[in-house]
Amino acid sequence: MASSIRRLTPSLLLGIVMICITTASAQIFISPDDFPNVTGMTLTYYTNTTTSVVVDVGQSGANQTWDFQEGPEEQQTEEQIVQTSTTPFYEQFPTANRTRIANTNPFGIPGEVYTYREMSNDSLTLLGYGANIQGMNIPITLGAGLQEYPMPLSYQDTWNNTITFDTTFTIANPDSTIPLDSLDCRLVVDLGDQAEVDAWGTLDGPMGNLPVLRARHDTGLEATLYVWMIIIWVPVWDTSYVQIRYEWLAHEYGPIVTVASQAGETNPNFDHASRILRLMELSTDVPSAPETPIPLAISLSPNYPNPFNESTAMTFSLPNNIGKASLDIYNVLGQKVLTLWKGTADGRMHQVIWNGRNTYNIPVSSGTYFVNLSANKSIQTRIIIKLD
Repeated sequence: MASSIRRLTPSLLLGIVMICITTASAQIFISPDDFPNVTGMTLTYYTNTTTSVVVDVGQSGANQTWDFQEGPEEQQTEEQIVQTSTTPFYEQFPTANRTRIANTNPFGIPGEVYTYREMSNDSLTLLGYGANIQGMNIPITLGAGLQEYPMPLSYQDTWNNTITFDTTFTIANPDSTIPLDSLDCRLVVDLGDQAEVDAWGTLDGPMGNLPVLRARHDTGLEATLYVWMIIIWVPVWDTSYVQIRYEWLAHEYGPIVTVASQAGETNPNFDHASRILRLMELSTDVPSAPETPIPLAISLSPNYPNPFNESTAMTFSLPNNIGKASLDIYNVLGQKVLTLWKGTADGRMHQVIWNGRNTYNIPVSSGTYFVNLSANKSIQTRIIIKLD
């Protein structure tokens, strides 16, 4: 063994050391700051929930690549980040500090649906949902909550959830043959979820080519819905299934792609999914006066504040039919620091926030930076100064 070591040249030893350093430093970590939480911010998704969607989820392991640039989407959905204290279910979720409103949700309930989460330095916890259906508020609380992710999140992390909840609510009576204005309902759910970060690498999608972690969830669910009939609870609906779900998480965006297998799937490399969700755009819309015309050219306003310490806001507008556009940060050497926004020009004004971090969620040093708004062959540039 000693003679084998002596035959290693200094250059070969240096190469081995550099490979080890590169491999270690390339791994990705997701922190609480990587989950958007700017009030008013809108997250737009491409989605497909048909019974069978062809997908390529790739392999587990280190330094993987995934391509979700194109997908078989049928519709767009939106979620908006809101202040928890302004929502109708605040009293049921007093510890929530990450709340979103949408018109769709995992249960397929129509109407306004709120998702309540609590972010701490240790974990992101799903506390429950609240739905407003036909003017009726229906809270679905998950007891102590479901740990979605430990924080910070890194490759090969594992965690488990076992949760049972039993909640009652009242809805408008959908059955005209029953002489009641409303029905008392009871939902009982048993959920088990085994999760791990089984891969890291880069993902090419609507938000650009980004370093990501892939989390795998193996979930089992049993749920029964009851209706109160005079003296007893009568079961009217139930479901039971096991499922594999993958989520790819990136700096600044949190989950950017979600793929769920068909019920009963046990092959981790499945190629047909029941649901796919891809983040298309993350932006804070700035309301325009009714008389404000649709912009005829791209426009990038000076960021504010400038210089800045912790974060700075950038406002820009894009004309219709100009194609794909992006907002990128560069350093004085011309190296891209990160892609702050990427989407399709839509004739609207947008505002995004930069927190002074790069693609790998590392704070950049103080100095001069450039923000480029590019669309088609047009580019506008502004100078940004960051102070420590």
